[in-house]
Amino acid sequence: MDQDTIFITGAGQGIGKATALLFARRGWYVGLSDVNLQAVEALAEEIGPEQCSVHRMDVRDVEQVQQALTAFGQRTGQRMKVLFNNAGILFPGGFERMPLQQHHALVDINFTGLINVTHIALPMLKNTPGSTVLSMCSASATYGNPELTTYAATKSAVKSLTEGWNLLFQKHGIHVADLLPAYVRTGMVAAAKDEMQLPERDVKLNADDIAKAAWKAVHDRRRMHHYIGFDSNLFRFCKWLLPRPVLEGILKASFYKKAMAKN
Repeated sequence: MDQDTIFITGAGQGIGKATALLFARRGWYVGLSDVNLQAVEALAEEIGPEQCSVHRMDVRDVEQVQQALTAFGQRTGQRMKVLFNNAGILFPGGFERMPLQQHHALVDINFTGLINVTHIALPMLKNTPGSTVLSMCSASATYGNPELTTYAATKSAVKSLTEGWNLLFQKHGIHVADLLPAYVRTGMVAAAKDEMQLPERDVKLNADDIAKAAWKAVHDRRRMHHYIGFDSNLFRFCKWLLPRPVLEGILKASFYKKAMAKN
């Protein structure tokens, strides 16, 4: 296949859907995977069946991942220019109030699932000159978040994987990068907004903004971490500039202000 190819996890809605539409409009062949088969089937109709493939896939299920990537490789001549590890979940609420199974799901989908997909996709990435592994990270990876402890920890782990993989996979010509936005206007954030006491003004990015950032990241092999938006870059700067007690004081003040508002 002469076309550039991208495989997207969590492509059924939000950032994954916006990224699939953008890359398809620019001539790429897109692998659409999601646990919601109806969502990616509807997206495939919008893109056109000749320019995409549809895969029902739960990133936690190694057998499903293998089947989906095998089918994708059969359509693309075993080539994958970009793997976009986008699938992820968010549960709001304090550590103690969240059921243990929700903590496990965050780790299984946001972290272990990403490892599953990348490990199985690696032969295709190695077979494609100039390939890229791009993963959704988060501004919450910059410093531990008292409101989203486990979620932020999974994103910190993704950031660490990005750094390690980028060093390791250089021998194969594979670039590894991640995207670190703050809050994005998606269904996932909308569902958590009330619990998090998140003002609308703090949600400054939308899915199309992240899709455009993904396009830029794929074509910029000089950078590894892509901080997106003013808030994400400000937080990164504050962590570098401020002493730890001051930064922690700001985070705690924000957290306890929200906690008081709930009571």
